[in-house]
Amino acid sequence: MSKTAAGRSDVARGPTVPRVSGLLAYNSAHFGSRTAVRIDGDGGVSHAELARRVAEAAAVLGQHVRPGERVAIWMHNCHAWVTAFLALNALGAVCVPVNTRLTPAELSVILLDAEVSALITTAHYRGRHYLDRKSTRLNSSH
Repeated sequence: MSKTAAGRSDVARGPTVPRVSGLLAYNSAHFGSRTAVRIDGDGGVSHAELARRVAEAAAVLGQHVRPGERVAIWMHNCHAWVTAFLALNALGAVCVPVNTRLTPAELSVILLDAEVSALITTAHYRGRHYLDRKSTRLNSSH
């Protein structure tokens, strides 16, 4: 440790690691119209549009999710998945990605084991209806 001019100890600090939300804001400001995310050959989403979507999602999720809480995302690879992940990161929540091929019983085990407080999902994908109570009934008795 060294002493500053005021006589205080100056603790050596490691490199500052940028937060994902900070990188998103930086990229939006500097590369706004450039493509940020392209999935399966679509036209993509620009950095500015992604930042707007993430801010909107974070505002909604922030009403229900607190920093440190675990939130599962159970949806296919899509722009909504990326948006939800980045919004959770901006809120300080922990993302628990869940494979879309899991059965409700397998999902239940993961959600309970990870102590997930919320689940973000999609209505349907490839013929599977995720919100159908018969196909997604979760067992909380594990």
